[in-house]
Amino acid sequence: MKRAILPLGVLVLVFSGLVAPSAFAQGFINPFVGVTLTSPKTPTSTATSKQGFGIALGSLGGFVGGDTEFAYYPEVIDQSSNGLKKSRAVLFSGSTLIGPKIGPVKIYGALGVGNMWLNVQKASSILVPNPATLSHTYLTFNVGGGIATPLVPHFGIRGDLRYHRAFGFKLGDLSNAGLAIDRFDFWRAAGGLLVTF
Repeated sequence: MKRAILPLGVLVLVFSGLVAPSAFAQGFINPFVGVTLTSPKTPTSTATSKQGFGIALGSLGGFVGGDTEFAYYPEVIDQSSNGLKKSRAVLFSGSTLIGPKIGPVKIYGALGVGNMWLNVQKASSILVPNPATLSHTYLTFNVGGGIATPLVPHFGIRGDLRYHRAFGFKLGDLSNAGLAIDRFDFWRAAGGLLVTF
């Protein structure tokens, strides 16, 4: 699976650029903080994760734009209630942004693909001093939307909501790492500074 990271990374960049160059009228950089609103469900999971952070680069476009996003989440599943030592994730994705500009404000829907590196380890105990660790990269799909609005020339704010779904999990790997789930999906909300150029 790890061998597929580079080819898929190229695919992500191509996917985010499948629009006419003329549509990319306004480039942007968007550092953000984010949180999962519905962490992957286990019998004792809570609703949200610890805050993560990331950066998105792209273009808002006139009606069609795109972005490439890199994000890190230190805890995507409630660790204390699920007996986990760690449950961190790194996401890399490319998405097409489709929607109108109403004055200077961009409202868009988003659709994209990417990679997620997931690292989960069950907490150690006297009976299991060296628990199994899940550390793999998975193909992901995301869909959602957001809004970007300027505050002053070249600076504004962006809010974004995405549903992420990962594919390629082996149920045995999940159970060995202490996860009682049959799929890995969640909603992620993020917001941050928007720098346009």
